[in-house]
Amino acid sequence: VQDITLLTTWDSSDADVAIIDNAGLTTTLASGSTTITGAWQGIESSASLFVTDAILNAITVTPEAATIAQGTSLQFQAEGSYSDGTFMDITDMVDWQSTDNGIGISDTKGLAEGIAPGQADISASYDVGGNTISATAALTVTNAVIESIIVTPENSTIQVDENQQYSATGTFSDGSEQDITELATWLTTNNSVGTISNSSDSRGLFSSIASGATVIKASFGGISGETLLTVVE
Repeated sequence: VQDITLLTTWDSSDADVAIIDNAGLTTTLASGSTTITGAWQGIESSASLFVTDAILNAITVTPEAATIAQGTSLQFQAEGSYSDGTFMDITDMVDWQSTDNGIGISDTKGLAEGIAPGQADISASYDVGGNTISATAALTVTNAVIESIIVTPENSTIQVDENQQYSATGTFSDGSEQDITELATWLTTNNSVGTISNSSDSRGLFSSIASGATVIKASFGGISGETLLTVVE
């Protein structure tokens, strides 16, 4: 099984109701129904999409309060509740802002970065017919420094042509722990066994190509953690 979203040709049967881009992201235009079809190499599959006239009533941002170390980041999520009682992830749709960019900033998709110690509010807002609906979350940035990294899964075994997703957890000087998978630089000591990704969309993903053993390393802030991986036929 493989994700072929970006390889697929997408189509909406009613472009007046919704359109779909090359990455499979739909944009709704009017209430109604349409059929979304994805095709690749002569094979296709379809799904029904129903668009309602419900309007956004409120936004919830999670986590409501978070603490991270300076130089690290945290992903916030926004969920919208609608007039018909439904809920939807609208993280990529809302406008993200920070009350103090000198302490913490947030990108267009809710990923906040700790710039300097202090506290800032991270807000998500969306305009509904001239009425702005918003919600906030508290972000605290500390001056804690990283002291150790644990790479998981530890001492694992996979087969040739299999993938393994690794995660890195950092322990900081204030005793806190934080997922730093997306911040770490990943390395494998034996490239003949396989490769590990540092790409933003697949960081920490190891792809095996031959049997053997290798050490998987994650480094951040001058600290490294490692684990053994064995690949078998």
